[in-house]
Amino acid sequence: MVPAGIDNVPGGTTQAITIDDNGRPQRIKTTSGTQTFVDLTYDYASAGQDTTKIRTRTDNLTKLKTSYTYDSDRSSTGPGDADLAGTVTHHGGRPSGLVPCVQPSEAG
Repeated sequence: MVPAGIDNVPGGTTQAITIDDNGRPQRIKTTSGTQTFVDLTYDYASAGQDTTKIRTRTDNLTKLKTSYTYDSDRSSTGPGDADLAGTVTHHGGRPSGLVPCVQPSEAG
């Protein structure tokens, strides 16, 4: 994991983005003082193999894990939400709440 950059915005809020070895966001965390507003972790592995698609997004604050599945055309078949104790997959629709990938050259 490589820190991609830390953005400071007015009011003392900080957003830190950690990039994995392939240049993709692995963790995004937004804080102000001791309060954390966003803490998301992304995983790109499927069956132990790295892929080019987001497979899971974990909200480390709520412990909600969103799993993403893809069809043979590599299109999303929709997200599924579950707590960390299990996985429920819902099919259909586009995944919501995805954070745009930040290219390392844009990460300051």
